[in-house]
Amino acid sequence: MRITLVLRPDVAEELRSPRPAPGAARALLETAGAMGVALRPTHPGATDALLVPFYHAEVPDPTAAGQVLERLRAAEGVEAAYLKPPEALP
Repeated sequence: MRITLVLRPDVAEELRSPRPAPGAARALLETAGAMGVALRPTHPGATDALLVPFYHAEVPDPTAAGQVLERLRAAEGVEAAYLKPPEALP
């Protein structure tokens, strides 16, 4: 399952650096790592301010997805987080 995240712009920019400074970005990475997920930019290489804040995390276990989602929603620097709905035909 994919969790889509919208981050605060400053946190999203900090995550682009190879070694984020102490603060919300590093704490978010530690939270995600403790749950066994990695945060990835949804639009890698984007420079548009509307696209840079979008990140995602793949959660292989559907039963754990709800817990992961709630912990990420509660993290500082996360403006929104939601489960991507399954793809379906119109």
